[in-house]
Amino acid sequence: MWEFSGRWDISVWLLFGAAVDLMIGSAVMKQHEYVFSSLSRLTLQEWTGTYGMGNLNITWWFYLSILLLFLLAVNTFVCTTNGVIVLLKRFSSMSKQVFFLRFSIHIMHISFILVLAGHLVSHVAGVNLPNNILQKNGTISVCSPNFKVGLKDMKIEFEKETRFKTLEGDVKDVSAILSFADSKMCVQEKLISVNRPAWFEGFSFHLDDFSPKSEGSKREPYIKLTIKKDPGVSLQVAGVAFFSIGLSVYLFSVIRSRFNRDRET
Repeated sequence: MWEFSGRWDISVWLLFGAAVDLMIGSAVMKQHEYVFSSLSRLTLQEWTGTYGMGNLNITWWFYLSILLLFLLAVNTFVCTTNGVIVLLKRFSSMSKQVFFLRFSIHIMHISFILVLAGHLVSHVAGVNLPNNILQKNGTISVCSPNFKVGLKDMKIEFEKETRFKTLEGDVKDVSAILSFADSKMCVQEKLISVNRPAWFEGFSFHLDDFSPKSEGSKREPYIKLTIKKDPGVSLQVAGVAFFSIGLSVYLFSVIRSRFNRDRET
């Protein structure tokens, strides 16, 4: 079974199948955007229980793509493992340059597996909570009653004495101070703005909307947060790092090999 899983021809067929499946999927997504756009705010389990299983005539290609990519990851893992074992056995009989050139390719294969695993973990175990409204001195619970976030203060700067008179009174900048309390009653305060999310206990807090948006408005001040937790990011970052290292080693080995060849001639 191990040898069968690592066959190179299976890799070719899996890549071909995944390419065809994703091309079909891209056409289906354009016609049924309402079904797949919800993937950006729901976990895979939530999406499956609402849109996925209820529209199998539309979503079948998505589940097939997950299966094909999983099989491709298994095939890549087996091929890489076999290749590294063979490479290590022949280490003493080859030059370091040849060894690193071949080993760099396996590093890039590992990066592929890490990125796929990261995306899967993000969709399965991630958290995406939009439309969390906080008024000044108000609090909300995040995922559990013991994890609370509150709005301690907010500051809105408006345009004044600008060369463009039509912009006077519009919002120039907005920021807020959030207070976080965990199960141990440990309270921390963090600054948040439109382009500066706050981080606490693995969650990220993003400022999506606020009020008031004009000077002199009598609307009650509030902010709207999107709360996210993406446990797969570390795997994805590791995958990108492995790919960068593998590609750098590969290019360095190729360039050095050609330089040595040209110098000998």
